[in-house]
Amino acid sequence: MKVEIRSFYVQKLGNKLEEFEDAFDYKLTPDNLLLAMSDGATEASFSREWAQILTHGFINEKVHCWKRNFRKREKNITDWLKVLQKTWHAGIDFKKLQWFAVDKVSKGAFASLLGLRLTLKTGYWQALAVGDTNLFVIRNDKMILSWPLTMHEEFGSTPVIVGSNPAQNELSLSAIKTAHGKIQAGDIFIIATDAISDLIVRSYKNSWQEIAGISSQTEFESFVSQMRSQKELKNDDTTLVIVKIEEV
Repeated sequence: MKVEIRSFYVQKLGNKLEEFEDAFDYKLTPDNLLLAMSDGATEASFSREWAQILTHGFINEKVHCWKRNFRKREKNITDWLKVLQKTWHAGIDFKKLQWFAVDKVSKGAFASLLGLRLTLKTGYWQALAVGDTNLFVIRNDKMILSWPLTMHEEFGSTPVIVGSNPAQNELSLSAIKTAHGKIQAGDIFIIATDAISDLIVRSYKNSWQEIAGISSQTEFESFVSQMRSQKELKNDDTTLVIVKIEEV
């Protein structure tokens, strides 16, 4: 099997691109695709950096999050997180921060995380999620999975997400969800942050086909602008990745 990957993003209307707090990264080899997406929480400091560290760390570090033994999986993820948390902390120049900013930073940054692994040789996928970044699987022109969230009401809540402060690790680990399944040629995987995921969940019978067909950044920006103007899409940083599975 081989994959086609398309990725698009648009910042929140009124914000500069430098303020964009979503992150996406992937690594593709002949045997596997590792992909990660994260949405930094606006309310916290340095969430953009934390989202970038999470996605980069997921595809480049050996985080054994697929172990069936829960205790071993929990320990592996905790050890992995601690390394990334040290990286985040080391990247902040505390000497340049005002005292009130230091207090806010000490509470940590927060971000969602969705990690996806496609094992192309065996035709198997695995996913891990914390928060409201969502995965959709399309097969034979039908949506067969919306995960981890399935209802519009779930996007209005405040989900547990991954913190850069180790004190949050126990809470983050308790919120981890995993899923897996088989891959078929023709499958489409859609990964998206909460704004566009909510749109798909609310009107998936009509919207996912158009979204899956987006082929350029210009087309994506036009779609986002139209949906925002119609009040169908929340004004937020918006990231979309489309992975199509093809026969070699």
